[in-house]
Amino acid sequence: MHIKTTLSKSTAVKLSLWLFFQNKGLYLYLLACAVITAYALYRDNYGLLMVAWIPYLFYVGLGIYSAFRHAGPRGADSEAVEYVVGEKGLVVQSAGQKKHFDWQEFGGWKRLAGTYVLFHRDGFMLAIPQADIPAGQTIPLETTLRRYIQP
Repeated sequence: MHIKTTLSKSTAVKLSLWLFFQNKGLYLYLLACAVITAYALYRDNYGLLMVAWIPYLFYVGLGIYSAFRHAGPRGADSEAVEYVVGEKGLVVQSAGQKKHFDWQEFGGWKRLAGTYVLFHRDGFMLAIPQADIPAGQTIPLETTLRRYIQP
């Protein structure tokens, strides 16, 4: 199966934000803020609220800023990518370069923000927008991903 695509800036931002807000550290910090808030209110020490919440809000703001900044200028100048999905793996072709990935190199996949996101074991991700998958190929793609990528 051949999938030709370009990742739009809006899709890249949505995907980045979605992944940022799935970060477990964000919610652990939120839990710590809740505990500190309860303690501060119990002790009438409102200065602790600033100690807890200002870094948290800075962290969230920085995450949102990074999502927009690292999505980069996309649009007409966005680079086209072709994915070739087969039984032995995935081939990614872009700007005259070609890279083959065995299915064992991926640690999982998800459908997020209108894309199929494949998580490589080395820490990077490949995103395939659902809108660019040829008609009638969505179910075969999902079947292939389920068969070969073990989370």
